[in-house]
Amino acid sequence: MHIRKYGNITFTSPQRYESGGIHPYHHEILYISSGEVQLTWMNHVYETKGPALFFMTPNTPHQLTKLSTQYSFLFIEAEMQHDPFLSLSEIIRWNELQIGMQSPSYALSAVIQTMNMIRNHFESELSVDSGLLNRLVAAEMQKVVVLVRHIVSLALYANAKPDKKERRDADGGKSETEEAVEQLMHFMESYYRENITMKDLTDRIHLNPSYLIRVFKQMKGMTPFQYLNSLRMNAALSHLSCTDLSIQDIVKLTGYQSIHYFSRVFKNTYGVSPSQWRLNGGKAENEG
Repeated sequence: MHIRKYGNITFTSPQRYESGGIHPYHHEILYISSGEVQLTWMNHVYETKGPALFFMTPNTPHQLTKLSTQYSFLFIEAEMQHDPFLSLSEIIRWNELQIGMQSPSYALSAVIQTMNMIRNHFESELSVDSGLLNRLVAAEMQKVVVLVRHIVSLALYANAKPDKKERRDADGGKSETEEAVEQLMHFMESYYRENITMKDLTDRIHLNPSYLIRVFKQMKGMTPFQYLNSLRMNAALSHLSCTDLSIQDIVKLTGYQSIHYFSRVFKNTYGVSPSQWRLNGGKAENEG
């Protein structure tokens, strides 16, 4: 990636403002950090408000019109031919997602955080060294590309037919369903201490609950919440064995909402109460 030109712009005016153009050899990256805008590109009209991120390919005219009194945006004209970048179909799909894509996800938050960091680079003392600035922005943009491609693939996957969802990659890799299930497993492994709901899980991979439960059980032999419970129980055993934490503290650290529910689940799993398990030296009832 080589930056040809950039601009970090803020307008506060009730007057209509338009900008745009066409770049024969360069992509344009347009990050709307705040305000409402209308972007016209390749016969598409996008009306959205910041934060929003758009990509435009070479030789495609575009026009940006501000709709709110105040708005801020960063544009970067860059040569991408020597770097792995988004395909035209991925760019079109991503730009479409900018219309009202407000559902929270880690990947989307990471895209916005990274673009804000890039915007800060252009406003910092680093901007006086064009070579350093170019390398930093190129590195950050590669991360954005990976995240954007991931979000686009999930969006396409959510709209795919079941037979397509189950199809494996040509190289024998994991199917999209397997990748989605593993993504949820990693999410639960990282956030088992939180109050995770079914909506939290379905929002991450855009599947309806019944389908998610079915494919998760087919692949892992248990439902998502059975897997989550196993993570919490394993964490509880570790705390009981290796620390002097109270049962109440362990409840808080393992994501359960009450000590009574935690104790009931623990006894159903191991045959003894958490306190008795600790007194037994880390042994369940059937272990003697």
